[in-house]
Amino acid sequence: MCVQISITPCVGKRFERITSRRLTSFLTLRKFDLDQFAYLQNRSTTQALLVVVEKIKKSLLSGELAGAVLFDFTDAFGSVNRDHLLLKIGRDFGITGRLYLHIASFLKSRFARIKF
Repeated sequence: MCVQISITPCVGKRFERITSRRLTSFLTLRKFDLDQFAYLQNRSTTQALLVVVEKIKKSLLSGELAGAVLFDFTDAFGSVNRDHLLLKIGRDFGITGRLYLHIASFLKSRFARIKF
């Protein structure tokens, strides 16, 4: 049996929630990728699945070929190069100012450890 315990202080967890909401709001205003479903308000994995099913159904009904390739990125965020992520956040998404500095501060010197 594996038990996961987060030792992030309550204040830190609250700050994460505030940052998440601010970032989500920012990306929504910027009309972030319409095919993105994770971490955005009023979006879910169920909706993402329905979009895929509808696209495949339309293709098959019009006589076209259809297929899907699925990936399971287990712990994908844990393996992301944080410096490249910050570069992309600033350059590609236009996030600057205090929000950018807070995200950069949050990502610096963070690590996770799992014990069994």
